[in-house]
Amino acid sequence: MWRVLFVIYSCLAFCADIGSFVVMDARTGRVLSERNAHQKMYPASTTKIATLAYVLSTPDLDLQQRIVVPKEAVRILSDVEKSRDHFTHYPSYVLEARSSLAGLKAGEIITLEEAIYGSMLASGNDASNTLAYYWGNRSIEQCVERLNGFVASLGCLNTLFQNPHGLHHPEHISTAYDLALLTRYAMQNPLFRKVVSTPTFTKSRTNKQKEMVWNQTNRLLASGPYYYEYATGVKTGYHARAGNCLVAAAENQDRSLIAVLLNVPERKDLFIAAKSMLHKFLSEQKVERAIVQEGPLHLKKALEGHSVPLSLAATKGMNIAYFPSEEPKVKACVEWNSPRFPIRKGQEIGCVHLLVDDEEIDKVPLVSQEERSATWYQRFLEAQNVLRDHRGKVFLIALAAIVFFFWYRRRF
Repeated sequence: MWRVLFVIYSCLAFCADIGSFVVMDARTGRVLSERNAHQKMYPASTTKIATLAYVLSTPDLDLQQRIVVPKEAVRILSDVEKSRDHFTHYPSYVLEARSSLAGLKAGEIITLEEAIYGSMLASGNDASNTLAYYWGNRSIEQCVERLNGFVASLGCLNTLFQNPHGLHHPEHISTAYDLALLTRYAMQNPLFRKVVSTPTFTKSRTNKQKEMVWNQTNRLLASGPYYYEYATGVKTGYHARAGNCLVAAAENQDRSLIAVLLNVPERKDLFIAAKSMLHKFLSEQKVERAIVQEGPLHLKKALEGHSVPLSLAATKGMNIAYFPSEEPKVKACVEWNSPRFPIRKGQEIGCVHLLVDDEEIDKVPLVSQEERSATWYQRFLEAQNVLRDHRGKVFLIALAAIVFFFWYRRRF
């Protein structure tokens, strides 16, 4: 009990300093907790989630394919040049002197796999540029255009990227919700899941450099004070205007969650808050709720011509299980048959359609608990129904009878 209260208190305390956050169920897409989830903010290097998701959407990738690092991918501006430019002359993908790099060199021959891990583990802006160069037909800007179309197709309607890595540009924006939506899609790819959960990766010796080791920047995955046993990825981010950012994923038993935190002042608070948020929901226990119970029901069926309604029973029970933070909207719709008299005990009178969040999950047959014979009034109503249902045939029979009657009279 005290542990649960501490987790909730910790979560509330850290949430106060977070510019924007969202916790989403990765399987259902349901938002469990949020603040300013749709507010446009700078995503920093969490942008690389989109770049990798776009690259991995290509079928039949050969991870050992060799590629040459282009000059455009590693071009660096000095702080002086960058401050004078004001995003008017140089493309947004051009690197900054003190930005996060994988350490690639122009003309270096690496594998596609190494470019991927350099982008995600080392958070290398040069590696992201290299991927974008080849996925934009040797144009990084063209890749960014395609990347924006790709994320829009996933429903990320408040996202617009100006580069493939997340370096600052005033119009390079996204939201906590969009990043969660994007990550939900990306985590369905086994290779993406493998990359973003890998602690370290060793880049082989190349024509330009010695062997190099890249370490995971997501400290929820690394041993230490912020380690979280259920963490499965995904990506950190930082620049001065964006603050500290994190997209984190975690799984426990049959629950999979995504937490997105944007603009957190202190880096250590980023991991503490994410861990608290994820643990709050992963520690929940499912509750079970009976929707329909097998046997006699309070529900009764009114019968035309009968003053006493017909008693009913359900042929089976129906329960649903859910986490308290995800209580679904449950609806039951009854569909009646048109019973013919006499009604026998156990005869199916209708069924209950059970809908959870507007999706039908089952139907339960309803049967009579008693026998009923037709009254004279009921027989009259049945005759009316027969005439109504077959009025075309009745009209033809009546017309034929009248014609026959007049023909018979004339003849005899």
